[in-house]
Amino acid sequence: MTTYLIDAGITEQLNPISEQFFRNDFKAIQNCPPALQRAIGFICEHYTDPLSLSDVSSRAFISSSHLSYLFRKHLGLRFKNLLCELRIRKSISLLHRNPRVLITELSLQSGFFDLSHFEKMFRRYTNMTPREYRDLVRSNIKLTDEEGQAE
Repeated sequence: MTTYLIDAGITEQLNPISEQFFRNDFKAIQNCPPALQRAIGFICEHYTDPLSLSDVSSRAFISSSHLSYLFRKHLGLRFKNLLCELRIRKSISLLHRNPRVLITELSLQSGFFDLSHFEKMFRRYTNMTPREYRDLVRSNIKLTDEEGQAE
């Protein structure tokens, strides 16, 4: 329950569609063009790898400019925003699984290969640094443990 309470305030700033894709729920794109469906599928499988719009568009057999247009038209998102949101969601998930993880390791495991960029994006989407979030997770784990021992 603690995890949910922490995430409720943090993830409300992220686009709900990125949450669906993060959970491999693709109902939102059932009626979208097949090229966009292929692109989303590829992104969801490889978002922790270095990815560019041209990488994804070549896998979806479509031009980069047209794929960019489809993202905006059908999802209301830009490619880079979706990619970043998936990576932020991954980092939050990893922090909950292992609150002792080093921030540099967290950055790499989430698909950010530049620590400075990771910290900047994490702060943009969550209004706190990865370290602040990790400390919050750690303090909530301690509180939960203490409450369990008091009973």
